Amino acid sequence: MKMITNLLRSYGNNEIDKRNIALTRSFILEQFTSFKRYILAKEFFPTGHTVIYVRPILWLLASSFVILTMFFFLYWTLNWGVKNGGTTLNAWGMNFLISFIQSLIWLQIVEFYINYLVLRLAIRPQLMAIKRILHQTAVNYIQNEHNDVKSDIQVLSSLSPACRVARNNNKYCNNSFGAIVLRNINDRDIIRCQTEGK
Repeated sequence: MKMITNLLRSYGNNEIDKRNIALTRSFILEQFTSFKRYILAKEFFPTGHTVIYVRPILWLLASSFVILTMFFFLYWTLNWGVKNGGTTLNAWGMNFLISFIQSLIWLQIVEFYINYLVLRLAIRPQLMAIKRILHQTAVNYIQNEHNDVKSDIQVLSSLSPACRVARNNNKYCNNSFGAIVLRNINDRDIIRCQTEGK
C-alpha cells in the first residue's frame, strides 16, 4: 500500500490522469499470478517503474549466492580437470560447448515462445475480463447517480492494496475516477477478476 501511495505521490497535482492509470494498473497486476504479473509489468511499466517492492538486502544476498555458486562450480570443474588429465578436460569442454550452443539456439527460442506467445495468449482473456468488470463497475456507479460505496466493509477488496489506497481519504486519489471505480469494487468482482478468462 505504501508503494502505491508513493507512486501516486510522485505525480504532480495536475497529473490526475497518470494517477488514475497507475492506480488501475496496480489493481490489475494484483489479480494475476507472479509469473503473469512479471510479463504484464513489462507491458504496463516499460521504463522499469513497478509497484512490486524488492528487498535490497534479500536481493543482494540471493545474487551473491548465485555468483559465488558459479565461481565454486568453475573452480571445482577446473580442479577436476587438472586431477583427471587433459583428455577428460577436453572432452568436458567439448560437451560444455555443445550444450551452450544448444542452449543459445534452441532454449532461447523455446523460452521466447513460452514467455511471450503462449503467456500472452493465456493472459489476454483474463485481462479482457478485468476490463469488462471495471467497465461494468464504472457504468453501475454512473447509473446509480454517483453513490460511492467506500464505507462498506468487504474482505477481499480490503486485502487489495490498490483498493485500500482508493478507499483511504488521501489527497492523491480522493476525487479521481479510477479511485472511485476501485472503491466500488466488491468481493464478487475481485473473485471474477481472478477467475474469469483463465
